[in-house]
Amino acid sequence: MYNVIIAERQEITRTGIKHLVNEQPFFQTIVDVDNTIDLMLEIDKGEAGLIITGLDMPGENTILSIRQIHKFYPHLPILVLSNHDEIECVKQCFLFGASGYVLKNSQNSEIVTAMKKVMFQDQYIDPSLPVSKMDLMTSFCYPHQQSYDKLSRREREVFPLAVLGYGNKEIARRLCISTKTVEAHKTHMMQKLSLTHHADLIQYAAKNHLVNF
Repeated sequence: MYNVIIAERQEITRTGIKHLVNEQPFFQTIVDVDNTIDLMLEIDKGEAGLIITGLDMPGENTILSIRQIHKFYPHLPILVLSNHDEIECVKQCFLFGASGYVLKNSQNSEIVTAMKKVMFQDQYIDPSLPVSKMDLMTSFCYPHQQSYDKLSRREREVFPLAVLGYGNKEIARRLCISTKTVEAHKTHMMQKLSLTHHADLIQYAAKNHLVNF
């Protein structure tokens, strides 16, 4: 049985995907989340066999989260289910580690086919998209945030919560760490990013498209 984590901002869409997944033999939804922060926490439990995710969730930019997931769990397939049909968006997802990309207006059978394909380490691209596997091999220039890439994994978990205005106690509760640890991560994070005030942090995140507000 393949355990599936569903990550999608809209509850009605999340519920529909969960129902579709649970109807399929050998697939079951173990949890569904509506933001990238909870997605990373659930993946770290080590129970998932497949991730189905949207792209416009609160928290860290989902495409950057895809890169993070692929870095630490390179064999975990990631199926993107999105409204975005721009070729550069599709290429960016695959560049950062997505296994498949399906449009939300696709037939249920298309989504199921994609699920099965990516489980066997095969890439899947929605046939209605004007992009081929060959196109994915062409270079894609993504603005590289060198300072952000210096953040540790835990600092990257603290980052979107801090940007979104969560207090230290709430961040500690959500990440299951102490408030002192949160304070230390925030201090190191601000130093690495050469930032001084919280307003600077928000501006940095917005300018570099690092967090969905």
